Amino acid sequence: MPDAGTDAEPSLHNEVTSSVRSRSWSSLREDVEGVWVLGSAVLRRRWFWEAVGIVTAVASTGYGLKSATEHIADEYADALARRLGGSEFLRRSSLYFLCFVAGLGLLVSVGSLARGRSSHQTAGNMSPWKTPLSPHIQSLGGRRAVSIGNAGVMPLLCRVFPAVNLYGWLVILFVTRIWSIPCFSWCMAALCIQMWWWLFKTSFFSIVGIVTVRKWLRRDWVRPYRKLLEQGKKPICHIVILPNYKEALEVLADTMAGLAASEIARECMVVVLAMEAREGKDAQEKAAVLKREFQGKFLEILETYHPSHVRGEVVGKSSNTQWAFRCVQSDWVNRQVEVKAWQKSQMVITISDADSIFHPDYFSALSIDAMELPEERLRWRLWQAPIWLLRNYFTVPAPTRLTGYTTSVAELGGLRSWFGCHITFSSYSVHYLLAEEVGGWDVDVIAEDHHMFCKCFFGSVYASAATEEYDQLDASQCFAQIELQRIFLPVKGYMVEAGDWWTSVVARFTQARRHTQGISEFAYVLLHYANLIRRAGSIIQIPLSTHEKIFQILYTMLGAHTFPYLHLTAMVLAATWGEWNEPTDCFTHSECGDWMTQLSCLIMVLNVYLFSIPVALNIVATLLVVLEGCGLSPNRQADNDDGHLWEKLTGGAPSLTLMRKVWFLFLQIALETAVMAAPALIGLGMVPELMACVSLARRGNAFKYVVAEKPSTHKQD
Repeated sequence: MPDAGTDAEPSLHNEVTSSVRSRSWSSLREDVEGVWVLGSAVLRRRWFWEAVGIVTAVASTGYGLKSATEHIADEYADALARRLGGSEFLRRSSLYFLCFVAGLGLLVSVGSLARGRSSHQTAGNMSPWKTPLSPHIQSLGGRRAVSIGNAGVMPLLCRVFPAVNLYGWLVILFVTRIWSIPCFSWCMAALCIQMWWWLFKTSFFSIVGIVTVRKWLRRDWVRPYRKLLEQGKKPICHIVILPNYKEALEVLADTMAGLAASEIARECMVVVLAMEAREGKDAQEKAAVLKREFQGKFLEILETYHPSHVRGEVVGKSSNTQWAFRCVQSDWVNRQVEVKAWQKSQMVITISDADSIFHPDYFSALSIDAMELPEERLRWRLWQAPIWLLRNYFTVPAPTRLTGYTTSVAELGGLRSWFGCHITFSSYSVHYLLAEEVGGWDVDVIAEDHHMFCKCFFGSVYASAATEEYDQLDASQCFAQIELQRIFLPVKGYMVEAGDWWTSVVARFTQARRHTQGISEFAYVLLHYANLIRRAGSIIQIPLSTHEKIFQILYTMLGAHTFPYLHLTAMVLAATWGEWNEPTDCFTHSECGDWMTQLSCLIMVLNVYLFSIPVALNIVATLLVVLEGCGLSPNRQADNDDGHLWEKLTGGAPSLTLMRKVWFLFLQIALETAVMAAPALIGLGMVPELMACVSLARRGNAFKYVVAEKPSTHKQD
């Protein structure tokens, strides 16, 4: 369906005029048809839905303020007093805190809606490398690239929604805990079931994933690769982009040494040192040293310098990656295609963090998968390996270590799981044709890994629905063609470490603040989904499988950015304001009359007992991941001096040799899980997430990117 306001779409006046002329008042049927034409013409107008949204928002806000003014002074305070035993201090403190949360959420929503049209950036449209998408994807997706930084009501609503969602549910938990025990118990039961399933699924499949990783580590990947070459299969050229800013030379050298350990590095790997021009001469000197040290170990080593202060860009990994991609695309790739050395269908782009150490067989395994696929499937392919943040496991503070191995377990479990949708994270690979099809990486985002996956997903949906007409969409063919292939050869990386204990924790909080800014990708998916429905003309015309996959992506993001914090808040409220000491109290409480409410109350009270099984599985899964990642697994010889760099990364130097014992690691993980999980989830998860939601609603993707501090390589390894 054409965009509103374009030449291809008839004006509202013309549609109404034609409908009036065609009416025959002698037939009731024709009269109804005329009304239908008029209504359809109005309903297709963007301004109509914007007006409905604004009126609804104003009406609901006004009603909420009116209700709060009438009841908060009397009923709210009385209810709090009854629940808290008449304590004046607790009553006032709880009331003020609840009012603060509700007021903050309201301020974010209304304030952002009021100032959104005039104060937002323009989604990076001024970047010299912000080239358009391929013609059919651009036309089907809209006249401009989809971005939450665009002007308009829908992008604004998508930016505000995460804040309204998180703060709104927090308010609901507080209100129901005070006013309605049955409602609170239902909310608590739903959160318990969701978190129980997520923790059980992640832990179980992490254990299964360890078995898969060990099988992949024992397999010889070079021999089948050479065999495919002998059969006449075309090799794969790996373009590894290494974006970095103010990274230590030792860290970058180790990363390149890990890449050089691949058997196919000399013949098939091009390394792109994506430097930042604002780093000055230091960047040029590091690039010169690295090129000199690794000369002859790769097919080619290129260097790019991302300029600073480009209008419309958010400084960070994504904009730097896009600059490097466009430089390589316009120079090296075109030159290789002209001389027929490589074809674009043979190229795969790998994005690597500055401290990521790939397994030497990663690129061989990826090549085997790519060489065996037909080009129709290969062009929609991404690859992801488990990310293990364990390089300095024994030297970081306990809160940082807890978040590190939790992320490692979650990544492995998510990749191995049969359920849901896993999203690219940190270091990943994407086929060159797919990256070119969607226009590369967007320059106005922070979470470039999640964003690229979502962009490729919707790009494949639009491409599958392309027709011969430039501006037409076959909604019945909106199928997602994208595929994420798992490669169970883990990538090892650092956790944040900066000097003493407290400085490291503060640095981890700074990194967590950047990671939680990934909630913007939830808004990005919502915006793309709304755009897809608008282009299709009706939500029911889009295939059910596409709806299902989109909701899986949204659910995965909620699992990382919302559900854990709501569940923690509900548990704290149940524990601090609890009135039941035994499960049998649920059946005698006056407010829990029907059996369904009693069941939900029982689930709430049995929360600790219900989570014993998945927590125990999680501790076992974490122990297995740490043993494998730190070279302590019985079937590995990690201390072999003849091994490659990946094998030598054993988690750093512990202060005591005893810390490498299996029984000590088990006790350490169990103790940290029991004692540090809740404080770490609050300080390094919930607080940054609340800040990220407010920042997204007020400023969109505008964010100061701070590079995480890493330890000295020689000190750790």
